[in-house]
Amino acid sequence: MPNNKAAEFLPIVNFFAIKGKAVDIEPFGSGHINDTYRICTDLEEGPNYMLQRINNHVFKNVEHLMQNIALVCNHIKHKLIGQNEKDAEGKVLTPVPTKNGDLFFKDERNNYWRIFILIENTKSYDIVETIQQAREGGRAFGNFQAMLSDLNPLDVHEVIPNFLNIASRLRDFRDAINKNMASRVDEVRSEIDFIQERENKMNTI
Repeated sequence: MPNNKAAEFLPIVNFFAIKGKAVDIEPFGSGHINDTYRICTDLEEGPNYMLQRINNHVFKNVEHLMQNIALVCNHIKHKLIGQNEKDAEGKVLTPVPTKNGDLFFKDERNNYWRIFILIENTKSYDIVETIQQAREGGRAFGNFQAMLSDLNPLDVHEVIPNFLNIASRLRDFRDAINKNMASRVDEVRSEIDFIQERENKMNTI
């Protein structure tokens, strides 16, 4: 019998083309943007899954968001297969489509949902605590960038305008300083100076 949480989310999960039946659904991870749940199925050898409610206040164009994810994941997966990686599925996320072939499901409350195959025996770190973690994080990010170096950037949607535009961020920062809406500029002057002293380097990067 499904647990209470599974019964609550079962109508959502049933829209997706998962293998087996969901028997256990519990909160998963420590993310602070999307709501994430682990789905365990009744299959002994089959995969488990990760269900997420997408924060569409942050990601206003969910369709473009999911197209980007599918594009990047498929690109990396093909690279890994080309490198004779035997466990490509265990190295990169795999979005699970709905039974209609869509990459997400929108419910009657305007919540947006997606499912990935869960990559077992993995762990994410919110805070870097050791030199080894920092080294491996840098190595992973470098590998990620290298595998995407031949992906056409014109194929990627800009989901949040100017999110990676440091010049735009700095303009907003200066505007916030000038308006001083919370009347606390004087309290954080050293932090403001720290950023302003590095503006040129930030723009160069």
